[in-house]
Amino acid sequence: MSISIFSKTARLIGLCAVSLFVCATAARAQYEQGMIADPAVAADQANKAFQTGQWDEALKLVDGLIATVGEDNPNVENVLLMRAAILFNKGDYPAAEEAYKKYLGKYGASTQAPAARMTLGQTLALQQKWGEASAIFKELEQNPDLQQEALQYGAQVALQSGQNDDAITALRNVMSSGAKTPDT
Repeated sequence: MSISIFSKTARLIGLCAVSLFVCATAARAQYEQGMIADPAVAADQANKAFQTGQWDEALKLVDGLIATVGEDNPNVENVLLMRAAILFNKGDYPAAEEAYKKYLGKYGASTQAPAARMTLGQTLALQQKWGEASAIFKELEQNPDLQQEALQYGAQVALQSGQNDDAITALRNVMSSGAKTPDT
């Protein structure tokens, strides 16, 4: 079942070029020693594939970068997040769920973590994991930057899961605080 309100474009796209460049810079020494292909080229190709919706190619390139620099490299944070976004956009929600949980396990205190949690909530909802999705959206209602979006997604989850009273309450909260769309 598709959830109409959920955007299929994961956020954080603007971080792609910068994060891949940082990751590529970390791999530059290996390139100079002839161990791998030019990481800057691979990063640029991954970013272009991501921006044009070539999910399989982007995933292959990002996985190659992660393998090159290692998951424990401090410069890989945004690359791991991009990997999760690729899987989400590709529609592989179980893999995206795993990737977002892995990212949040490592970088839960990051400034990007709330947005990653929002997309994790969407990922869970698209798999009809209503309870888990609802808990995430309820938590994100406390974040002033994400409150409107969390209320709207929470209402959609409540409606889809048959909790009509909760959906009505959430929609009233959205309307009383000035309705916005999730993409504004």
